[in-house]
Amino acid sequence: MPSREDPVSVILFDTWGTEDINLNHVVFLSLMTPRLPEKGCVGRCYLCHVTPTGTVWVQVVGPGLETLNNIMTAFNDYCKGTDSMTDDPVTSRMYGCQSRRDNAFFRAVLISPEPLPSGEFKVRHVDCGYEEKAYIAELRNVDSLGDFVLRLPFQVTKAGTDKEEPVVELFRRNKEGQLKSINNTVIETLKQTRCPGLH
Repeated sequence: MPSREDPVSVILFDTWGTEDINLNHVVFLSLMTPRLPEKGCVGRCYLCHVTPTGTVWVQVVGPGLETLNNIMTAFNDYCKGTDSMTDDPVTSRMYGCQSRRDNAFFRAVLISPEPLPSGEFKVRHVDCGYEEKAYIAELRNVDSLGDFVLRLPFQVTKAGTDKEEPVVELFRRNKEGQLKSINNTVIETLKQTRCPGLH
């Protein structure tokens, strides 16, 4: 007989609406979805990819990224050890895709329904932010790894917005270890040296 200290696993549902909502899944998504810090706040992130047009993709440090990092070794081992390739690729479906950058496998979705003239498909590495071309032989069916791997929210997010002009902010740590913007100091120094283009 279980003691009172033994954990009990439960799945909670909100049944007030027309459809039942799995609250465990809602909480999971809330915890695991990466979010950029609010305006005026500082957060920790890793720069993943910058597109030729200037779109910046980052991984935000948090429980989702930590979870992803914890599963990626097993994910890579599975993808390297399986011949579970896909016969009929489906757009937006999650696959393991071998990156040509470092031969590691990453979670990816197919973004081109038809192959390119080269026979390759366009894929997006959903936790890295970049797109690549891949042959079917470079894709692995990862459905057998379970819902957890498939439903973990994409761990890369776009930084900034397309509506704003890009701004580069330079920081330096002061003696107390706080980050302080040095943009104004740099601009004033450049003005004093009469750098063309600064007024």
